[in-house]
Amino acid sequence: MSSHSPYSQTKLGLAVACVTAAAGCIGPGSGVAALLFGNLQPIPIESLFPHWVLGATEQRIIIARMRLPDEFEDATFDFESSLLGPPSLNGVPVDSGTDPDDYPQPTAQLVAVDRSSLETRVLFDGLQADLFGMDSDGRWLVWPDGESGELWLMDLDVDADPRRLDPPLTGQLSVREVVGGRALVMQWADNTRAWLVIDLTTGEEMLREESIQFPVMNRAGELAAFRDIPAEPETAIGDIAAGRYATRNIELIDLASGETSAVISDPSIQDANRLYLTDDTLLWVAHEYDGSASRSALFAYDLGTGVSRMVAELEGVTGSTSTHVGDVGSAGVLLDSSSGFEDFEENPLALLTVKITKSYELMSFDGSRRTVLEVAFGLFDFAAQSSDPVLIDDAAVFAHPSDGDYVVVNLESGVERRFDPFAGLD
Repeated sequence: MSSHSPYSQTKLGLAVACVTAAAGCIGPGSGVAALLFGNLQPIPIESLFPHWVLGATEQRIIIARMRLPDEFEDATFDFESSLLGPPSLNGVPVDSGTDPDDYPQPTAQLVAVDRSSLETRVLFDGLQADLFGMDSDGRWLVWPDGESGELWLMDLDVDADPRRLDPPLTGQLSVREVVGGRALVMQWADNTRAWLVIDLTTGEEMLREESIQFPVMNRAGELAAFRDIPAEPETAIGDIAAGRYATRNIELIDLASGETSAVISDPSIQDANRLYLTDDTLLWVAHEYDGSASRSALFAYDLGTGVSRMVAELEGVTGSTSTHVGDVGSAGVLLDSSSGFEDFEENPLALLTVKITKSYELMSFDGSRRTVLEVAFGLFDFAAQSSDPVLIDDAAVFAHPSDGDYVVVNLESGVERRFDPFAGLD
């Protein structure tokens, strides 16, 4: 199940934006900023670039990362120079006034890691594609071409060559997720956003919807999405005063027939903005914020019985702890928690030494939890912050926060296997 969001073509400036912003928030040229960032050595710019698991099966794990052109292979980012003026990468300034097209354009490298041997096979290197707009279910790999925008497909089970989707789609395309041989695609065309479901074997368009929000699919051939029902004119004023402009329901759609099989209405859905769908269970997270802390609760709808219930309260963001749903699969819910943050406004120097503890817990659908992996890392371990965890039927895959290696944890035995998918690759 994909956990990333669709974005437009990423520019190099975005890769360093958060770092430059961190210096700016403290104050360019300030003594505190000089202490914090001036003591950091220049780092390879590619270490700031994201990499993550696109998808996995029992046979393989698909991982993608951004790459720079060869002439920028040794480029570094200098924290200290960012305090005195716009930093540069091999003479190319990185600031808000620079035309993004002047930046070197990153490409994608995709590898397949064998689940048994952990050996890496390069699928593509230098692929002109939107890294944030591609996805895989471990068998099918789907991406929009970086130049033409056309959708390309590849069936990894049969080692087939990539092929264009036929008939082609028009407009700006982003692949939201690939599940069970189907692709959920967001299309922008003629100032209209539409969600499409494409059968990857036949190329058939199975569904087209323009008024749904945050759709997700499962392997059983169902799609769940929010649908907002506007308030009637006579009640609109009351709804606006209550901070609500519409009634939000969840619809479950059978992809084979295109018919709505269920409409779920619940007060908790009004404050939800993310759905998760397994073959048996639909889940959503409801949020509440009181101005000082956020609280969340996980709700579930049983597809077989049609019964909704609250699974568990989540910690949300409280003080120095943050908890959110990392991924959902047939084994349960993978919770991603981080703790150990200091109050940086009162003690900015803590940025240099703080150790963040990241804990991953597997929560079953009855609310019971057990820890799968726990690690500690520093705030400037940038390799740690690239990939969300991915839950497979029998295992969980993590980017290890200490150095960016990956860890596969067997959910039954607890055995951890660590690997570097890019070892030995240029």
